[in-house]
Amino acid sequence: MVRPTLLFVYVEGPDDELFFSRIVAPKLSREYDKVVVRGYANQRPKQVVRTLKSLRASGYTVRFVADLEDAPCVTTRRRKLTRKYSGVKGPEIFIVTSRIESWYLAGLSKTDFKSLRIVPPSNFDRISKTEFEALYSGRYGARVDFLVEVLKQFSPSRARKNSASFDYFITKNGWSGLF
Repeated sequence: MVRPTLLFVYVEGPDDELFFSRIVAPKLSREYDKVVVRGYANQRPKQVVRTLKSLRASGYTVRFVADLEDAPCVTTRRRKLTRKYSGVKGPEIFIVTSRIESWYLAGLSKTDFKSLRIVPPSNFDRISKTEFEALYSGRYGARVDFLVEVLKQFSPSRARKNSASFDYFITKNGWSGLF
């Protein structure tokens, strides 16, 4: 089997794009000749579908990453995405339980939490956007400033231990040796 050399990772928004560009893409560049990360939330569904068709025709492997959000389960969220974006295939979709913010925090050590002056969540895979925002509110000028500080200290191996969702994403894609 020929190793895929082109990978396109579609993510929801800017926080996801920052995480994947800074943490995931550099690791995957050892496996793929080209890794592209783009957000889809601000694109019309028809544009996303056209882009997916074009990418596949160009030889790209596609990964479509979304938060679980308020869906009762992964299957429901996946079904909703395949209806909205008819060009995305079920096996290409990966659902983050429950939000990408949980992955950011999962890669921090106890020392990192202390240096950032925040309290670690009791369950990394279940943090809400509101809980996440409460962690940095008033301590950092902007959300992106906080996210960048977190990523400076982020450990992928620690994140795999702390977040079943992150570990599943890495393992399911066959990337365990890269992280």
